[in-house]
Amino acid sequence: MLGTAAVEVDVGATKVEVRPTSVRRVPQAGEAYDVVEIETDRGTTTCRYYEARGARSGVVMVGGTGGGFDTPAQGLYPRLAKDLRNDRIGTLRVQYRHPTDLVESTVDTALGTRYLESQGVSAVGLVGHSFGGAVVIQAAANDPAVRAVVTISTQAAGTEPVAGLAGCRPARTGAAAAWLTC
Repeated sequence: MLGTAAVEVDVGATKVEVRPTSVRRVPQAGEAYDVVEIETDRGTTTCRYYEARGARSGVVMVGGTGGGFDTPAQGLYPRLAKDLRNDRIGTLRVQYRHPTDLVESTVDTALGTRYLESQGVSAVGLVGHSFGGAVVIQAAANDPAVRAVVTISTQAAGTEPVAGLAGCRPARTGAAAAWLTC
């Protein structure tokens, strides 16, 4: 499944290596998602996986410093995750282990990307709200499988690597979001 290969994340001057030790997927009766728990040597990252059968594209969605399964705009993430399944795009919503720590939140997001890849997804998009905008920019700077980055009302701190995302260009900007296409 996810394997035990190290996941490396380089955030600013901090380089982190994390080793997944096990993955557990638990169906949720009456819900559109399964809970996915990725156990590592740094703790357990909990996710909600909205599977799309045969998906080759996927999206990882993260929230802000509020923790939990934070979502902007009155439940945008769960609505979008359900809709994307109709287009054969799998979605993983990631809950941070330490929701105010940029490095650890980037690790959680990178683990989410690796989980989607273990499910057969070869092209990944990242969506982050507020603090999560900086997290997805950091995660994209560390992962060649990332094809698109969307930030929604992002904070500025931690977004410096956006200039170095190879092949990325602004696709659309607005008051609430900035889209990059890579």
